[in-house]
Amino acid sequence: MELINIIISFVVGGGLVTLLTLPSIRSKAKADAMQSIQDVYQETIRDLREEKKRQKDELTAQINEFRAELEHYGREIESLKKIKCYDMTCLNRKKHQ
Repeated sequence: MELINIIISFVVGGGLVTLLTLPSIRSKAKADAMQSIQDVYQETIRDLREEKKRQKDELTAQINEFRAELEHYGREIESLKKIKCYDMTCLNRKKHQ
């Protein structure tokens, strides 16, 4: 008789329902854990893409600065070539002041 009381209290108390729903609870917990890991990976990928874009923009700006500086020095060299003769044996060579 006591065994029947234990079985009835187990069924009525929800123990049987817990045993039946335990696999679905486990699979849901695993799915939630995998989703949170995937969210972290997606956020990391997003951050890396933003950082890459920022670095690309910075490098593009530096390249443009260097091109402008190179153009300036190129024009300066051309103007200096008109003024001086770089041939050391030239009689028309202006002395450096």
